[in-house]
Amino acid sequence: MHDVRKLPEPLDGERVETGPVQFGDDQPGVFIRGDDACSAYFDLSTLAAILKSCDTRVLCGCPPDRELDLAESCYYMENPCPIHAGA
Repeated sequence: MHDVRKLPEPLDGERVETGPVQFGDDQPGVFIRGDDACSAYFDLSTLAAILKSCDTRVLCGCPPDRELDLAESCYYMENPCPIHAGA
């Protein structure tokens, strides 16, 4: 588990809500408040179960349903699909 990184409070004094957040020039990300974390976990868990049960190759980059040439098969062996690699 990562250490908690404490940042200064927002300048406007308002509470940061769950949703997209960007700090300065850093890359934007998603902030999930602790009181929203439980429902976010169940939503993400449900989505993961749905994605595992359907053909998601169009989303993930799994090899196509055909014989692969040498370059393609080398690529897919070195870059396994993160969704289906453990399946």
